[in-house]
Amino acid sequence: MTQLSAAEAEVYPPLPEKKKVGGWLLVLCVGLTILTPAAGLYGLVVGWRVASPLFAKVPGLESLMILNSMLELVLISWACVVGIKLWGVKEGAVAAVRGFMTATVVLRGLLFLVVAFSPVRGVGLPAFVAFIQAIIFASIWKSYLTNSKRVKATFAETPQAPPDLQPDVQ
Repeated sequence: MTQLSAAEAEVYPPLPEKKKVGGWLLVLCVGLTILTPAAGLYGLVVGWRVASPLFAKVPGLESLMILNSMLELVLISWACVVGIKLWGVKEGAVAAVRGFMTATVVLRGLLFLVVAFSPVRGVGLPAFVAFIQAIIFASIWKSYLTNSKRVKATFAETPQAPPDLQPDVQ
């Protein structure tokens, strides 16, 4: 490795130690990677068990269930991806989580509108509740991601020297 001059050492500090996720940030990571998928899959199973006997009696219900299931599976997968990225303290993780939360609110809102204007009765309230839950979830966690000192410290951007200019540590 090439030795850094004193001026270069000031511009390019040594690589920091691996940052760890803890506190409420860890709660968010667990929520995205474990709790959200578990709750989503449980909701899908229960929803299908409740709705499937009604498919013959309620036209359009099966189509709404398929649409809801596809949306839920996309959100579950996306939650896992951004949660793993956040837990691993990867570059762009906070922005990815914010984008996921915004998209979740938008998609839940669109699903509510589809359900509200469909001829199927009795499914609007659960879709509305899911939409409101997404708004509350996103509002709380986006506020945390924006204002938390832990998030700022964990995901602080510091200029790094190119690998060939890293100081020799002995």
